[in-house]
Amino acid sequence: VIDPAMRMSWMDNLWEEERVTEAKEFILKLMHSKRAENSDPAHSQPVVVPRPLPRTLGSRRYGLPMHAHTPHHHESGQTVDQEFAAYATATLSPHGTDILAFWNVSQSAFPTIYSIAMDYAPVQASAVPCERVFSSSSETHTKRRNRLSPVLMEALQMVKFFLKKERLNFTKGWAASLWDM
Repeated sequence: VIDPAMRMSWMDNLWEEERVTEAKEFILKLMHSKRAENSDPAHSQPVVVPRPLPRTLGSRRYGLPMHAHTPHHHESGQTVDQEFAAYATATLSPHGTDILAFWNVSQSAFPTIYSIAMDYAPVQASAVPCERVFSSSSETHTKRRNRLSPVLMEALQMVKFFLKKERLNFTKGWAASLWDM
């Protein structure tokens, strides 16, 4: 949902209508709770309502509505339902769009969804890097080295990572010419 190249289209095309409805209700519920959390006095900021402007390169590239670029403060803002409807019905961004750049540009147009996106965007889609770390650490943490402190273990893992990444090459820069052979 937070990928501007897909938005709701993946669910709309591949899921049963009942499941899509449940998902939209869940998203709206999440948006309402996020809006309530952000409207807490500790987070209180003026409501931002975008001012319509001509379409710009950024709005065309990221599939944003025309008013997504220069916000101005106003006393009444869009409701959660309006924000969700505007996001869900907006033009899809091209595939390969930089998601973080999109959300940086559209933060004022979709403030609640932006807040949710910033919570979920850092979550890895795969556990493969974690599995590699555990496998690598099991090679370091053996029965003979069972008293390594967590700090030292972390340092050793970092050293292993950098050494594997750069691969030591003792012959780098040694080029034998035809004359030497």
